[in-house]
Amino acid sequence: MRILRVMLVAVCLVFFVAGQSLAVDAAAKKITFTKYPNLKLGFLSASFGPAGIGPSLENAKMLIDFGKEQGFSWMELRDASAALSEADIKAISKYAASKKIEIVYASNRGPLDADYWQVLANSKKNAGYFKKGTRTVRSADSGDEFGKDPKKMAWTEDEFKKAVAVQNKAAKEVKAAGLQLVVEDAFLPVLGAYGYEAFADATDKAVGLQLDTANMFCVSRVRTDPKEAERVIRKIAPRLYYTHLKASVNGVCQPVLTDSELDFGVIFEILAKNKKNYIGIELVGAKTVEETKANYIKSLEYLKNKGYITIK
Repeated sequence: MRILRVMLVAVCLVFFVAGQSLAVDAAAKKITFTKYPNLKLGFLSASFGPAGIGPSLENAKMLIDFGKEQGFSWMELRDASAALSEADIKAISKYAASKKIEIVYASNRGPLDADYWQVLANSKKNAGYFKKGTRTVRSADSGDEFGKDPKKMAWTEDEFKKAVAVQNKAAKEVKAAGLQLVVEDAFLPVLGAYGYEAFADATDKAVGLQLDTANMFCVSRVRTDPKEAERVIRKIAPRLYYTHLKASVNGVCQPVLTDSELDFGVIFEILAKNKKNYIGIELVGAKTVEETKANYIKSLEYLKNKGYITIK
């Protein structure tokens, strides 16, 4: 009799947990781009970094749940040094699939960083476990050479040539693994002989690109005129694989989406025209998880109020 009671309790518990999961899924919202329904809106785990939320299995599950509740289609999982274990990556992949959230895996090293090749090797292995999404391996355009020198404005000619050679080689290795290398615009000036546009021109077409909509104004050491930024984005759009949607106001990256230096409507039009559907909101992170979540919700309201998206 006691065994029967234990079994009944266990069965009830299973149904309760399943019911709770179904209730969460039923309550989940859905985000749709009003004018361009093929675009997919996601968010970045990196935005939660300043709140102490680094790459881990439990943190990833918490953020996936948040993404599901808000109606996001995908999440960029930032693992800067590609340090997550294989077991954690497998578990994250399984959990995300159960929530129908696509994962875009992203490390964060520049081609001149001392550990670039080791991080790339780990990134290829980790990214391969995520079967949906962009199937990309991410690199920044630059790294420690800027991070350790706040006065550095651009690459030297030697740095430029080395970076191009490194990324051309990396793209071949990543392609051989069935994935795609992408390089984000970051510290580099957009224009000039050794800027991001020149880098895109010099690298093989196998080197994919990843756009950040604010970095040209608030991260690059040389602020870009919005008209020039639009010209370059239109030029490189065929090589883009996904985009960070971030706002810049007067050269300062913002903690919420707002009217930015290059109109988001223009960006959405370019991306939709080129079928570059993955767009992830990136925010300057707040000091707490709850504040960062609130800023994401405010950013969704901004996009909704501007008529860019509907939330149902």
